[in-house]
Amino acid sequence: MKSKNLAEIIFCCIILTFLAVLIVMSRGLPASSVRLPLLIGGITLTLTVVQLVINIRERAAIIKIENGPDGSEAEQKPFLTRDHLIRLGITCLFMVLTLVLWYLLGFLLAALISSMLLAFYLGEHRWYVVVLSCGISVLALYFLFSELLSVPLPKGILFGGYW
Repeated sequence: MKSKNLAEIIFCCIILTFLAVLIVMSRGLPASSVRLPLLIGGITLTLTVVQLVINIRERAAIIKIENGPDGSEAEQKPFLTRDHLIRLGITCLFMVLTLVLWYLLGFLLAALISSMLLAFYLGEHRWYVVVLSCGISVLALYFLFSELLSVPLPKGILFGGYW
């Protein structure tokens, strides 16, 4: 429980870093396009900060329980294990890969590729489930933002310009 809680705290910090990059990158967007990243960033930022506060409070409670009321010390585990570092690195790679693909290939291909890779990483190995679920999700998001909300999505520099 203690190590799971620590992993959640680290993951929240990674998400906050990713949001900071997203917000900084959105500063150069056209005025009509800047609202969506800031809206998504603001909502995600709020929810991540709330989750981070909850995780820190739970971790403090776990440490207090493990130390015991009689003052006895529990066995101390390392702050970060090799498994934590590997998961942290893979999570960062997925975020960087998504940003790079978004810039190069545009929204449709970047979202499809990164969501399929993430699904395989998370353990779904039936290719038809991955293709169908990711394809339907990406097309639904594209239709929602591009058609219904009239938000221009990135085309990618390989397909005629970033926006």
